[in-house]
Amino acid sequence: MTSAHSPFGGSVAARVLHCPASVGLVQKVPAYLRKVSAYAERGTALHAAMALLLDETGKYSFDDLVGRTFGTYTITSDDVAIALQPAFAYVVALLDTPGAEFYLEARLAFPAVAGAFGTADLIVRIGSTAHVVDLKFGAGVRVLALSPADDDPAVDVINGQLLFYAAAARHSLREFFAGAEDRAAGVDRRRC
Repeated sequence: MTSAHSPFGGSVAARVLHCPASVGLVQKVPAYLRKVSAYAERGTALHAAMALLLDETGKYSFDDLVGRTFGTYTITSDDVAIALQPAFAYVVALLDTPGAEFYLEARLAFPAVAGAFGTADLIVRIGSTAHVVDLKFGAGVRVLALSPADDDPAVDVINGQLLFYAAAARHSLREFFAGAEDRAAGVDRRRC
């Protein structure tokens, strides 16, 4: 997993789209005021644990992760039961589908914006359908894959970060997406 972040990356995509001037304002915040929240540290640790489980399949068990520290966060048995096991089950079901091809922790360049990149948790291709998976472990700030549009609550808006990764993936992994259908296959509303 990479710790580099783009000032125009997926995690800030919605904010930048709604307020482009925020990029310059954020750069003016002194370093000593930029603090990582406990929720972000937990999320980063759980992402690292998930990548380890997937990248080193069979080498590590969930029990091996309890008590292991990633960055400054130590994985607990509750983290395993409540966050990692359900997310892992969801991801493994996709990966175990016959013909599934995937990229894990793929660094992707966003088209037409110099320096814009992000790291997608998982991109899976099964037949003509591509799945862009952005794991959210559900602590701190609630993140929805779909939310009602401000101007029409009957219309769902796809999460900006997820859209960023989908556009960047199509741009960066052209061969992987060749022949993929242009229609949306649907968004899984469950939180991992």
